Amino acid sequence: MLTPVGEVVDDNLGSFQASWDDLPLDAYMGDGGTYRSRRYATFRTTLPGGPFMRQPPAAHYQAVEHNTLNGGIAREFVEIAPATVENPFLQALLRLASRVFAEAGAASDQHVEVHQIRIDATTTSGLPTPEGPHRDGVDFVLMTLIRRSNVTGAVSTISTASNSAATEFTLERTLDSAMVDDARVRHSVSAMWPDAPGAPAHRDVLIVTFRAITG
Repeated sequence: MLTPVGEVVDDNLGSFQASWDDLPLDAYMGDGGTYRSRRYATFRTTLPGGPFMRQPPAAHYQAVEHNTLNGGIAREFVEIAPATVENPFLQALLRLASRVFAEAGAASDQHVEVHQIRIDATTTSGLPTPEGPHRDGVDFVLMTLIRRSNVTGAVSTISTASNSAATEFTLERTLDSAMVDDARVRHSVSAMWPDAPGAPAHRDVLIVTFRAITG
């Protein structure tokens, strides 16, 4: 885990976190759940460092082999707001990830997908990864905690494809992050529930995936 706070401006954190309060319900949950909200955007960049060029609206697609619950269909999510895309926090996180993944051997020309996700556990348990341990079908993934409010659980697990080795940790502080080589490992997050029953409980995360553009 790491906490990437060195190059961002404190004055922008509040507005960045507040943008999670305006996420529409994810209408594509294969389990019928209403606990997840999301916005989405795609970019193209050259590693390391960008710039990150926003792409026209496009559906999000994962193969069934990577997402057994919601894969196999084109999911059209509401776009991330322009002000959020331009927020220095997001720009700093994207630059940080691009540098780390470049050092890890990522190709220079990259397709980048950015997801704002809120999991709500106010009235029932929330499932950050209802599909269980999985790959995203990309090359590298950044997972950053934006806000964790009145939540117990949500333990992250990183494991090998054969589950012969696993590492567990909990993203607890704002901007706690994990970066994974998606081709080599699987990841999941356990169920979560309110720490204080009856009070609002949610976990806000930023997920950014990088996939090499070929051809």
